[in-house]
Amino acid sequence: SCEGIPERAVMIIQDVPDGVVDRLDEHTVKRIESELRAGDRRLAITTGRATAGAMHSAGYLVAELATRPEPSQVFSRHLAKLLLGTGLARDDVLGWGGVDALVAELGPDSSLADAARLARLLSRADRQEPDQVATRVRAQLTEYADEKVAQWFRKLRTPQAHCMAISLAVLNGQSRELIAYQAALLEKRIMPAPDAPNAPPPGNPFDEHATISSSLLDARETKETRMTEHGLITIEAMSYREPGYPGQVLRYVWRTHDRGRAAIVSWLRELGASPNLAVRVRAATASGMLACYALDFVHDQVISRWARHGNGEVRNSAAIALGPPAEDQLLRPTVRSLVDGWAREDSDWRLRATAARAYGRTIGLSSPTAALRTLSRLAGVDDIDLMIAVGNSYCELILEGTGPLAVRVMTEVERLAAERVRERQATGRLTLLGLSYLRGAPPAMGDHDGRLRDWPTLLVLALANARIAESAARLWQLALNDPDIGDMARDSLDDWAQAAEDSGELRDSLVRFLLWIAADERGRRAIARRAQAW
Repeated sequence: SCEGIPERAVMIIQDVPDGVVDRLDEHTVKRIESELRAGDRRLAITTGRATAGAMHSAGYLVAELATRPEPSQVFSRHLAKLLLGTGLARDDVLGWGGVDALVAELGPDSSLADAARLARLLSRADRQEPDQVATRVRAQLTEYADEKVAQWFRKLRTPQAHCMAISLAVLNGQSRELIAYQAALLEKRIMPAPDAPNAPPPGNPFDEHATISSSLLDARETKETRMTEHGLITIEAMSYREPGYPGQVLRYVWRTHDRGRAAIVSWLRELGASPNLAVRVRAATASGMLACYALDFVHDQVISRWARHGNGEVRNSAAIALGPPAEDQLLRPTVRSLVDGWAREDSDWRLRATAARAYGRTIGLSSPTAALRTLSRLAGVDDIDLMIAVGNSYCELILEGTGPLAVRVMTEVERLAAERVRERQATGRLTLLGLSYLRGAPPAMGDHDGRLRDWPTLLVLALANARIAESAARLWQLALNDPDIGDMARDSLDDWAQAAEDSGELRDSLVRFLLWIAADERGRRAIARRAQAW
């Protein structure tokens, strides 16, 4: 019914279930149409099947959208229309300082409403100060997004729903089961103990009101197939519909709810030590985002405790968490000073190992010269954990950096592997092992063709760059004949050969690379022995 709806109103009802559409008989459709016309109102619905109503009404317009419009396209059309009669053209607005960067942030997953809002704000901006427009519009967008999240979060009402929203913000994209499990653990930390005087009565977890729906969380669930160490699995992945929600939810909760911080901090600290790699990475990234607003506090309560952990995987969480504040222009020098302090010779070995990982993840790509200098110094320390940490950071710089940086790092690793000092020698050769285990094209190459999925990553790099091939071949020559690392290097090369069994293209490429390794006498003998075994 249109009762109570103002005249000339425009109403939109999203995602009407097909079953509801099927119940719209001819009488109902014509009644709705009559009420709409009487008040000069308009009604739009989105649904999977709307043709039933179109059969009963001339005022029923069906628009089929096979694909979602690109946010950039929505922005351009809105801006062009809003600028009509203003004397400005679209290119004029895009030429204002910083506006092009704002528009570039409209990725394929951006909200179409955000694209339209950006166009509206730019069309209304004060053209007398074009250099200030981008800064002011960005502040308006941030303010709007924060207020939207705040209003949505307040409507969740129950602690269970709040914890589910926070868990989803941290573990966005993981399975619903995992998100709900961690939400329950967070809720236990927040709520009073069962025997406390103010403890609420226990709820029934199987009550229909105990289920937090995806729609309440403004989230979606999709069935996905993912590879694990045990093979392929199918999960119901849960994620926010709005791509910016994870960070916005965390920021809102952190700034607004003082009493919840202690529970969130201890919960994140525990997640960063999870046996699940995806959980560790997401918890570390979330902690890093919060560190952008409270670096001292988050460092003392979370990051430093990970950095001093005896488990290398937990120390990696500390290195990952430093990523977001290291990207902040104001905090970058502070993070750099912090990591440099960890790397001092008088520091605990665990802090030095964490620093080594930070130079691969956090600092290396932005300051490669400083990172390589410190990694080279740490490579000479007689500590296997530190050697592995340095080797892993070299691997990351090769895989994540540009082509010239990859060549530079490979040359440095080759130099270490050929040195006389055993610690430095072993670090270089361990780096080769780390690279040899990886499969597929590295992210920096941007070539993720399905045919390369099972190819050794180092082989892909070598075939794409002759200078990397030269260093890689030399590393294999040294590693295959190493008294301690040789067995692992030979096992890894056997894996390469096994992967090439069913692919003629991979087999031909591998043979070409093996001939490079066999260019010197010791390498030739090592390859001949492997070939005989194969």
